Amino acid sequence: MTAAAKHLCPVTLELGGKSPVIVDCGLSASQLATAANRIVSTACFVNAGQICVSPDYVLVHQDAEKALLEALKKAVTEMTQSKEKTSKVVNSRHFARLKNLAETSEGEVLCGGTKEGTGADAGSCFLPPTIISRPKLTSPSMSEELFGPLLMITPVASLDEACAYVNNGEVPLALYVFSNSSRRAEEVISKTRSGGALINDTTLHLVNPYVPFGGCGESGFGAYHGKWGFEEFSHKRTVIARPLFLDVDRYPPYTSFKQSLVRTVMLMPDFVKHYAAKFMWICGY
Repeated sequence: MTAAAKHLCPVTLELGGKSPVIVDCGLSASQLATAANRIVSTACFVNAGQICVSPDYVLVHQDAEKALLEALKKAVTEMTQSKEKTSKVVNSRHFARLKNLAETSEGEVLCGGTKEGTGADAGSCFLPPTIISRPKLTSPSMSEELFGPLLMITPVASLDEACAYVNNGEVPLALYVFSNSSRRAEEVISKTRSGGALINDTTLHLVNPYVPFGGCGESGFGAYHGKWGFEEFSHKRTVIARPLFLDVDRYPPYTSFKQSLVRTVMLMPDFVKHYAAKFMWICGY
């Protein structure tokens, strides 16, 4: 943005951030299993969680916490049956950063981890999918973007508490809410801000070319994908042509009559101004 400013060049910024997942109470066992699969697959397996809209932490209703944790652990177990190491991170510096985030979270490691015997390997930059329950809210793991196969789980007493926590931080690039009530899910969307939002899934808004994608606040500005990307970098140039006859006297001196006429027009309802402008245009004024 600094480089573009030197040339007055327009930019759109997609800056990532901590994308939260909010899980409501009342989901059945099968619904929780589906939710867990969708959360874990993106958070830990798609490019090892190294994507801008990867779920960063989960705020789960306290009544559903235990069931969700079991579903998440089961999902990770089922997705790691292959011996292939699918969650390597980009380099050793990134591995060390993630290792530090996990070890300073002060939460309970439910699966994976960075200790000896977990499969973590600094040499190959492999970090197993790691889920940590109840991390310290002031730890770096809850303030820095993870961007790796880590997922933090925190219980909340209500959806309002979850919304308040999200709003207390920087505006996320993506927000995910899982609920079997469309009303409660839409209430979460209406009470929070984010670049994009999904109900009962993750990431799909990023891969859908028919909807705009972009950040908001600290997660960026502008939108792209399809026609939105074209419009983002296109100047909408307004051109108006006027005739040189039937002119309206709008020039100085501004007599009391002209002033009262302007005041009258300004106080007109918008729909009257709209049709008056159309009439004047048709008449050549």
